[in-house]
Order: sequence, then structure tokens, then C-alpha cells
Amino acid sequence: ATFHDPVINSDGGFHYCSNSEDDVVGGVFCMVMDAECAVRDYVKRFGGTDYDGCGLRPGGFDTFWNCNGGKTPWNTWVSCEEKEWRDRGYCWQVDPYGRRDPQRIDRIGWGEWEAMATDNRYSVPIFYFSEDHEKGALRKFTPSRRAVPAGWDTLHPPPDDPGKLEFLVLDNVGTSGTYHWSTSLDEGRSSQTRSYQNVEGIAFAELNGQPTV
Repeated sequence: ATFHDPVINSDGGFHYCSNSEDDVVGGVFCMVMDAECAVRDYVKRFGGTDYDGCGLRPGGFDTFWNCNGGKTPWNTWVSCEEKEWRDRGYCWQVDPYGRRDPQRIDRIGWGEWEAMATDNRYSVPIFYFSEDHEKGALRKFTPSRRAVPAGWDTLHPPPDDPGKLEFLVLDNVGTSGTYHWSTSLDEGRSSQTRSYQNVEGIAFAELNGQPTV
């Protein structure tokens, strides 16, 4: 994903950030580009090692199998760990400019994560997370409407105001049918196992006035 901050990228350039889907040492690394797309720097924002030439690991966190992810409306990156179930992968919020350490998104739990999409039609966005596993569960996280203005902490709610976490359940198998959102993780996993295993990328759009994931 690309990120532009008018103060930090004052030359009209941007940061291009990408996951490293290595099975031992993963992470998030960014190229700092100027307005002509010339590379001015190369920085580490999550993971790696302390000896890879990009400085110490931000926050001291280790990570691997960083697959896809998603960009938030407040210009941060969510890096999704596609670790095997026994390793319990998580999604992490990462600042492309290194102003704060990466933070694990505990609210949605662990899984074999793939990607994140955002419904940004509201003052507080709604987030969708896909899981690349035959027994995964596509998740919908609706933060508390009191989480205004939306920002970093929206993805890290306090225990007393956690928002709502739901799981996609397809009611009918076939080319048409209905669906609903359940608060049961087991029901979500059963539905994905039955109907749509190993979900890859995910995106949100509004088509003909209807929200579409």
C-alpha cells in the first residue's frame, strides 16, 4: 500500500509499504519515494531481525508469514499473519512512519489470516477480516460508535467497550441464497468449512447503492 503524509512526505513523495511473507522472519518494510518515484530510503516498520541492516525490530516483536493486509482510513497498515493454526497468527496495526510501535489487534482473535477490508461510509468504520484456512471464519468487527474520532485505538478497544465481533454464515449453499452475521465463532467456522474454504483477498465497495464485500 502507499501512504502520503503532507508533512513527512513534504517533497510530494510517499511511502510504499509491503509485507514479507517469509516463513521464518517476516515483517513490514517500506520504501520512501520522492515525487519522481526515486527511492530515498528503505525502512523497517515491523518484524525482521536486529541484524538485517534496517535497525532493531520495532517494539522488539517477532513475526512471520505476513501475507496480505489492509489500509485503514487513518493511514496505517494492518499486517495479517498467515501462520498455521498451531502457531496462532494475529493481525497487527503498523504505522508506516514509525511514530509508534506495532500493536496486535487482539479483539478479533487468532487465526490463519489473509486480508482486511474497510467500510468507511460512517464516522466509525466497519472492518472485515478473511482467514485463509478451510475451517476459518470471515469476521466483521464493528467498533463502538463512541470511538470517535476514529483512529489507531479504534482497532484496540477497551474491555468495557469492545464493539461487536461477528462471523459470516451462509444460509444456503449454491449460486443464490441468504446470509447472516452470527456472534458464534463455531457457527462461522462451520459455514466457511461447508461453503467457502480458504478465503484469500477481501475488498469493500458500494455497488448500485448496496454495500458489497
